[in-house]
Amino acid sequence: MNLISRFCQFIVEKQKIKYYISLVIIFFILGFIFAFLLSMLLTPYNISSVNKTEILTKEYNNYVNNQIPELSNSFLRIFSGNLRSGLIVLLLPGLLYIFAIWIIFKMKQYPTFFLKFEEGNMKKLEEGDAIKFFTFLLKSIILMITVYFALVTFSVNNMYVYFSILPLNVALSAFPHAIFEIPAMLIPCVMSLYTIDMIYEISQENDKVIKKSKIKKLFLELILIILLIVILLLIAAYLECFVSPKVFQQALGNYLLNR
Repeated sequence: MNLISRFCQFIVEKQKIKYYISLVIIFFILGFIFAFLLSMLLTPYNISSVNKTEILTKEYNNYVNNQIPELSNSFLRIFSGNLRSGLIVLLLPGLLYIFAIWIIFKMKQYPTFFLKFEEGNMKKLEEGDAIKFFTFLLKSIILMITVYFALVTFSVNNMYVYFSILPLNVALSAFPHAIFEIPAMLIPCVMSLYTIDMIYEISQENDKVIKKSKIKKLFLELILIILLIVILLLIAAYLECFVSPKVFQQALGNYLLNR
């Protein structure tokens, strides 16, 4: 609880974090919409013209006979896979950004590196322009990863079938683990955007003492975020393997019996 309260305090104190949370949520919702549309396009039949009970019975049997046994043996695979993805999104853009800034500063010694062609003349290109371009590029990639995460997460199950045929409470019963998994995968995206800003701020700092202090602070913040992600993903993996299947099986089974 102390870890979560410290994280909440961190969010409240950082105005940019609030902005990035809003941005990531918007792109995640876009990914969710794309996933739903993709699920609808890949459905090989017209929902309105088929026997819905027959479809749901097939879904139920497939879930009980195939998905539940597979999930019961997939805890470590699901946890490690999600953790690996989260850490890559959290840390890799920052490392690439550090490398890019280093390359740009190194290239200053070559007179032709920071030149651009403008209105028939060669004009000096400021190093800040190159850094701004790479900042925009990396942040755009992170937001696209957010969309991709939503696509992958929600295209695993046929959402179009679930949410078109089933009542909302029954459809949602397949995803209780998402309460923890979605934040655990969105937090790295938010923090990666924030980390890029902090690395740029550190690179512009001339005072070595202040620079070291900011590096230490950023490092501690990342450690805090990693611990939080690990906790959330452990809970999410446990729920996905041992709770969500039983909840959905019971909810769908009861729904079929009462039709």
